[in-house]
Amino acid sequence: MPFPHRSVVIASGFVSVSMMIAVTLAQSQQASPPPPPTLRINSPFAAPLWRIDVDRNEATVVSSSAYKAVTIWPSADANSPRTVRVPLRDEQRRRAHGVAIAPDGDIIAYSVPPLAESNGTPIPGTARIYIARASDGKLERIIQANVPTRPQALKFSADGAHLGAVLSSGCGVRVWETRSWSLVTADDEGYAGAGASCCPDGPAAAQCNGLPDTTGIAFAGTPA
Repeated sequence: MPFPHRSVVIASGFVSVSMMIAVTLAQSQQASPPPPPTLRINSPFAAPLWRIDVDRNEATVVSSSAYKAVTIWPSADANSPRTVRVPLRDEQRRRAHGVAIAPDGDIIAYSVPPLAESNGTPIPGTARIYIARASDGKLERIIQANVPTRPQALKFSADGAHLGAVLSSGCGVRVWETRSWSLVTADDEGYAGAGASCCPDGPAAAQCNGLPDTTGIAFAGTPA
């Protein structure tokens, strides 16, 4: 003998569950509004320029800005620069933003300072090196491991197989190979010497915020 009332109970229960899911989804959407748009000045000189670099054939020049942007300047038409942007973060103010372009002009490396506390003190291990395609600005990779403090300058080797970074506060040099972007060598003594105490885990770390970012880097046998 059929029991039609069971069908009614199941159907009504299904409707109740569906309504609960719909209400939950609506509430979650209301609780997470989209972030407001960020206005950014479209100019290579919206902030101080820190570094410049050029590819092997001198066809492309790149410049780094503290406005979280790299400008790509075609040598044949300097009036038509292109801008590559990276995410805005609450970082150290008035600090180095390194840039380098691979010898073949295909990829660009751009470094930004570490995040900062409300009093301006840098947060160790939060600096970043962005790897982007020069053709369209698409970010290919973000290097964040083994970067204890801000990279002052970046440089590709003459064959493009390696990327080097000199770190601020006497924290040494890092070199990555560019096929897998794995760290291949690090030197904290040859460059740093007594200044190594200024690294984030050193005894004089609190004094390093005022050190200038003036050191460059070059691979042996290639121009600085």
